Amino acid sequence: MTVTAGPIAVRRSEWKTVLSSAAGLTIILAIVHAALSIAVNAIVLINDDGILYVTAARLAAGGHLGEAWEAFKWPAYPLLIGGFSAITGLDALVAAKALNTLASVATFLILLRVTWELGKERRLIVCCGMLLLTHLWWNDLRGLVVRDHLFLMFMSAGILFQVRDLAVPSTAYKLGFVLTGLLAAAFRIEALAFVVLVPLLRLSSETKDKRIRYAAIAIACLAPVIAAPFGMAFWNASGRLATVMSIVDHRFDALREILAPWSVNRWFAAYVSIVLGLTVYGLVKAVGAVPILLGAYYGRQAKVGTAWRAYQLAIWYGVAGAIIAAIELFFTMDYAPRYGLLISFAVTIPAAFGLASHYEQCRRARRPDLFTRTLAALVIILMGYGLVGGVHLRERQAFVHEAAQWLSANVHKPNQVLSNNNQVMFYAGLPRANSDFLLNSALLPSVAGLYDWKRYEYVVLHVREDRRNFIDEISRELGSKPVVSFENSRGDRIEIFRGVTDAPIS
Repeated sequence: MTVTAGPIAVRRSEWKTVLSSAAGLTIILAIVHAALSIAVNAIVLINDDGILYVTAARLAAGGHLGEAWEAFKWPAYPLLIGGFSAITGLDALVAAKALNTLASVATFLILLRVTWELGKERRLIVCCGMLLLTHLWWNDLRGLVVRDHLFLMFMSAGILFQVRDLAVPSTAYKLGFVLTGLLAAAFRIEALAFVVLVPLLRLSSETKDKRIRYAAIAIACLAPVIAAPFGMAFWNASGRLATVMSIVDHRFDALREILAPWSVNRWFAAYVSIVLGLTVYGLVKAVGAVPILLGAYYGRQAKVGTAWRAYQLAIWYGVAGAIIAAIELFFTMDYAPRYGLLISFAVTIPAAFGLASHYEQCRRARRPDLFTRTLAALVIILMGYGLVGGVHLRERQAFVHEAAQWLSANVHKPNQVLSNNNQVMFYAGLPRANSDFLLNSALLPSVAGLYDWKRYEYVVLHVREDRRNFIDEISRELGSKPVVSFENSRGDRIEIFRGVTDAPIS
């Protein structure tokens, strides 16, 4: 008994040592992250942007590059998916989800490495990993087929190069930062702004020459403002600068009308105030309450050393992100939380120091003070919400696939199907849903009289529980009830109506 128990005990001890090491903890956290991503990707429906990317990727994988370009005119992401699909033999949708999961895991590992190089403590690895695993907006992004996964991976690598360059200045690290930024720009164009702004902001804080400092700050503020309209025109308006500016002018005109009775001359100041307010709101929402609270908590302790480097990075990326967000909001009035994920990652790194410090304070104190206990409770609640609220493991999607299968078996004229649901059409292998019908059914209280329903072979209506009147309206105009219905547990329905009668019903 003694002879056999010894080696087993030694092996268990060795495994325990390995798993509790920094490398072992990193592997465990990465496996959990990968498992969550795989589970979410197996459940959630493809998103609308993802349909464009996968459609273009399928065309590219089949060698139809011209058609792929027409489907989506920013080629890097669809071509990458299509190339991976062609090499592996996987369908483009499966290939996209596999690539996104790999990129997400790589981002996770890079950020853990950044934290380790700044602190070289196992507890920091655990704290950073927990903050990333419970990040609401990153969890919300797990199952989406979007370019952000590759953008975040390369930009996180850029953060790692910055950390190493702060520790030991090197031309190789600087070039690494620029190269990863250029690769990230192949997926999201704002990476170029970070490539310019972060070094300028770093220069402004490190130089002792006031003239260089002020010049760097001026360039950092003015360069994006000058370049942004042309970038927006290239990205969104096929090179037409007038189209981009006309949208802004339309908002200016609307604001003049609103302010006309009181102060017609202050419309521009009002517009800028709105943009700045939305910028602050958008960034705070994107960064998240937990990183902000923990970063602020530890800020007073991070005056020197490696922890201060983490705060420097957070400041530079935060200021650069604020400039980019303000410009984007000026032109588009749209700033989704996922646009600020890079800034949130930069803030999460010092927040990991804050979480580790707060944990130690709670562990050592016999009875932590009210502030410490309140902060602990708030962080636990918010992290729990970020995990449960962000990870979509209960999406009700079976009825969408059932409707798609029925359409795939029964449609004879693919171009004569009117639908307000892109997912159903995608899984059925049919053209995209009608954008006007989708918008009208989402916003209008009635769809009666909007279309000549009878001219279509089928009308596919996705209707929420509170819009059941749409079913009766279309039934009255067609003179018949739906030929088949599908419903989920939440009460959402997909109703399929028969339009023209010259094609046989299977």
